[in-house]
Amino acid sequence: VAQCTGNVDVVISSALELGKVQRLSLLLSGRQFNDNCLFALAKGLQKNRSVKSLVLRVDLFQQLAEALADGLSTNAALEELSLILSTSDTTAINTLARGIKQNTGLKTLLLNRCSLEDGQVAALIKALENHPTLQELSVQGSRCRAMGIVAIRGLLQSRKEKPFKMDLRNQDFSRNDMFGISFLAPALPDNKSMRFLDLSSNDLTDVDMACLASALAENSALEELKLINCNISDKGIQILAHHLPRMVGLKSLWLQNNPFGLKGAQALFSAVKKNRQLEQLWLPTGKGPEMDRIQEALLPHLQLNQAGQKLLYSDPNTVPQSLWPLVLERVNAIAWDSVSKQHSSDKALLNAIYNLLQGPALCI
Repeated sequence: VAQCTGNVDVVISSALELGKVQRLSLLLSGRQFNDNCLFALAKGLQKNRSVKSLVLRVDLFQQLAEALADGLSTNAALEELSLILSTSDTTAINTLARGIKQNTGLKTLLLNRCSLEDGQVAALIKALENHPTLQELSVQGSRCRAMGIVAIRGLLQSRKEKPFKMDLRNQDFSRNDMFGISFLAPALPDNKSMRFLDLSSNDLTDVDMACLASALAENSALEELKLINCNISDKGIQILAHHLPRMVGLKSLWLQNNPFGLKGAQALFSAVKKNRQLEQLWLPTGKGPEMDRIQEALLPHLQLNQAGQKLLYSDPNTVPQSLWPLVLERVNAIAWDSVSKQHSSDKALLNAIYNLLQGPALCI
């Protein structure tokens, strides 16, 4: 519903009462929300059990916040909520935060490109602490400052064992001397829930990389890390590479569009040879044939990790011989990453089987 005039409330009521609509987008300006629209939205959210995704772009005001809060507090069917908000009314934000806190079904909250003050973003994030079903938070482009970063750290510390994804792209951490990566990093070692972290489009200094890498070396839960377009230097990548063998949970690492060169790439290559878990690592492109050759040289090691070669480095007494047929059977079902004919999917399969056959031999 966008650029509508007239009976907008009838459209909202019909969509919510129909019972078959699964995705609803309301891209409206404040003047399009009259009292009837507010009542329709609040009543509809309270009773609707079909809408799984709601996108709302609006200039938030108190009456609308109350309607949303009432609906969210009683609706357990809504799974994804995307809020593109602008407001100067902090009371309205706090009211909406109350509804989010009382909600019991939300899995994804997107607060991307919101035109809000730092404290307002922080209030919405803080409402998610210990949320029973939340699986993903994105604040891409909302530029968290001190209060927002403190709220994110609190959220990281509040999560327990439930899998969780966090998108912190384009936060401009370089403007947060005290409340940047160095403030967030201490919350990472003990976090057991975050599986995906996207820090792309943030300028990360060598100090930032040292804080992040040392923290992730003590974290066993994170599986995917995106550091695309982060202005990472050779030294920063060398710091990351030094800690990479200890990142026992990490499976995917994205490093495209960074200025580091051969020194950093070579350090990563050496680190990957000691890492048994990493399955994907993407270097910057367009850096010349030497960088391309390193990317190709990485692939066999990553493919063997993908096949499960870490079992070869386990104590043979802890790996039952009956497991190896299942491991070899699984290899046939893998969708191999491939960047050239030299390391094609067929060759990856043969290489994996050849290497994994050492496993049964070790058990004999």
